[in-house]
Amino acid sequence: MRLLQRQPDGDFRLTEDLPNGSIPPYAILSHTWGKEEILLKDLADGTAKNKLGYDKIRFCGKQAALDGLKFFWVDTCCIDKSSSAELTEAINSMFHWYREAAKCYVYLTDVTTHEGDLDDQEWASSFRASRWFTRGWTLQELLAPKSVEFFSRDGARLGDKESLEQHIQQATKIPPKALRGYPLSEFSISDRMIWIQNRVTTREEDKAYSLFGIFDVQLPLLYGEGERKAFRRLRDEIARVDEDASRALSTRPWSSRMGKEGEILRCLNKSPYRDRKDLNPERVPGTCDWFVYHERFAEWKDSTSSKMLWVSADPGCGKSVLTKYLVDSVLPATQSRTVCYFFFKDGFSDQTSVVSALCCILHQLFTQKRNLLSDAIIDQFDTGGETFTSSFSSLWQTLLGVAKDENSGEIICLLDAIDECEAHGWRQLAKALCDLYGTPSNFNLKFLLTSRPYDEIRRSFHLINLPGLPVIHLSGENDVELEKISKEIGIFIAARTWDIASQLALTQTEQGILLAQMMRIPHRTYLWVHLTLDLIESAVRVDGRRIIEITSELPATVDEAYDRILSRSGDPDSAVKILHTVVAAARPLTLREMSLALALEDGNRPYKDVDLPPEDRFRRDLRQMCGLFVTIIDSKVYLLHQTAREFLVCRPSNDVPPEHLQKKFRWKYSLRSDVSHGILAHACIRYLQEFEMREASDDLQPDGSENHLFLDYSAKNWAVHVRELPTETQRSMLDTMLQLCDTNSSRFKTWFTVLLRSIPQLSPLKVSRLLWPHHSLAWISQSTIYKIFTKPTFLLETPAIIGRHYPMPQATASMALSNFY
Repeated sequence: MRLLQRQPDGDFRLTEDLPNGSIPPYAILSHTWGKEEILLKDLADGTAKNKLGYDKIRFCGKQAALDGLKFFWVDTCCIDKSSSAELTEAINSMFHWYREAAKCYVYLTDVTTHEGDLDDQEWASSFRASRWFTRGWTLQELLAPKSVEFFSRDGARLGDKESLEQHIQQATKIPPKALRGYPLSEFSISDRMIWIQNRVTTREEDKAYSLFGIFDVQLPLLYGEGERKAFRRLRDEIARVDEDASRALSTRPWSSRMGKEGEILRCLNKSPYRDRKDLNPERVPGTCDWFVYHERFAEWKDSTSSKMLWVSADPGCGKSVLTKYLVDSVLPATQSRTVCYFFFKDGFSDQTSVVSALCCILHQLFTQKRNLLSDAIIDQFDTGGETFTSSFSSLWQTLLGVAKDENSGEIICLLDAIDECEAHGWRQLAKALCDLYGTPSNFNLKFLLTSRPYDEIRRSFHLINLPGLPVIHLSGENDVELEKISKEIGIFIAARTWDIASQLALTQTEQGILLAQMMRIPHRTYLWVHLTLDLIESAVRVDGRRIIEITSELPATVDEAYDRILSRSGDPDSAVKILHTVVAAARPLTLREMSLALALEDGNRPYKDVDLPPEDRFRRDLRQMCGLFVTIIDSKVYLLHQTAREFLVCRPSNDVPPEHLQKKFRWKYSLRSDVSHGILAHACIRYLQEFEMREASDDLQPDGSENHLFLDYSAKNWAVHVRELPTETQRSMLDTMLQLCDTNSSRFKTWFTVLLRSIPQLSPLKVSRLLWPHHSLAWISQSTIYKIFTKPTFLLETPAIIGRHYPMPQATASMALSNFY
């Protein structure tokens, strides 16, 4: 063991490598690695004092001296990490070194005190949330030493393991006996494994290597083997040296459990919820503050028991921006609080399902706190199979069970735009919420819901007797709130005006005119401001006089702003086709997919002759044709806002827009849903018909590759769009659909293989659902699909295709197909 020795002048020197019998009393440092850490070579070449990490070394040496210790040890510079032999020996000895230390100093770089004032308990919350409690290696550094003292970044002593036990236990969920030094062998293997589950390490293998001392084993280091193999070797070694442990491990091997956990998390990950959250813009500083300081929000946030809050607002008032801000900044996850969220969005199947929302909530919950994924939940998943992640009742009961776990702490669930989720799922969720909050509970599960102020949502709660439902209306409920909201929208206008002034090189006078003109309009919303300023920004010529001319006739409503944006289109006919495609798409199309779909819709050119424009040019063309109405994020095309869809798409009850709307707005209700789906159905079918089938279906390239640009979307969704067409139109397409389902053709084998590959872990039940009535082909009308599926070749050939791609006997696949026949 190599130590540091403090010199009389305050400097340090390294000792030689000391044998076990001659190691003097020493202190040891525990910390999290940061920038410019001091390494062994830095001490050797004299550059250590120039690096930020030297402050830690200086602190440890000074504190050791105060405690009468001449020697101390710091992992960054007392190990020669360039020597694999020394590194292996150090890691296998680390638990012993910490246990034998006279003092262990924990240096917390993310905890500060106000000028050393320890009576101010504000540091306690940052102490519990410290990064130190989340790292893998610090687990043994907490448990092994006899004396552990905690210090803030400014060197103030916060307390020791005994005085801070309650805070430490709250942050780590480690039993008090383990913190007090009881032998770790008294705790079960599964208990000790739970302590590491929510911790992270820079190198994945270190999550297993950091447990060597906790399980009293020694093993060689094999960096590159991966976390799973590292844990397997650790398990095997524990079983080898401990007969009782061997029996315990045999009941559910770690590798098996880890595999099951991974499988469950994959199945729960139904939607890219983080990406969908980040599609919403950041709030402008100074906005959303009135809500954060609202007494009802504060009461909900600070409650130590289960509570619900409904936030309602008209379209364009910033609900989704607010929800994103709450998730990202106002309600951070801590050791004692888990924050989960889901953003509903009409028009995308994975964002309208309450079951998908619950899956994503549980995925976030188990990802943040893996120890909550209990054996009981794993067993339920094993027995329930695929129905577990498709059953509202199973998922909801799992969430309640997790919330009741003593280790769960506070669970916050934010659901944005619940008015955009499908009706049946909403009714299930509303009843479940009313049952939850209508009776007292001893756990802390909170929901915050946002929606438009629809009466049916309010009735959903009151009809099932949920009295006193806390509600915050983002549009304001009294003059004081209206004034606060108006001021924040003014801040938003000022910020956006400054941005436009910078882009258009406006003078201060011109910027002032623009700001004054915008501020004079009453009843503003964030969406109205965004659309109106975009109209001004896109004006051909802008100066002081022109600003006054433009702003003298500002759109009074969001609908009027939408109509003006589209009325400026340089190519209205192409804009109509683009908008039809965007509103009907089953998922957001990429720029390349959109470009090809539009080219295929034009039936004058064969697919092989289609020459797509460069992506950057097509991006500019979209902006020219549709203005702000569509937005492009990560090369995918979206409508600007949910209200844009509602503005465009004619309601089912009205095949033709009312006459007064036709006179007032050219574009409102200008799109019929069946026409939109017809455009995409035609594009998908034509692509599959003309697709060059030169490659074997086993050699299909990944989704989105240039050779198979539209194959993934067309294979999975052609029937989805056909299902939305009138029955007469479907009948007229029957011959074409029969050709696509000709099992003797390479065309069928290709698209059907792509469809199969989209369903993981195919089972007989899933084969049935694939075809009838829950998956792609099922969306065609029953009379049409009956004619397709009763073809003898379909029932003869399809099981063989399934069997080639999944470990399923052909007879099993045939039996599955017979379930719908």
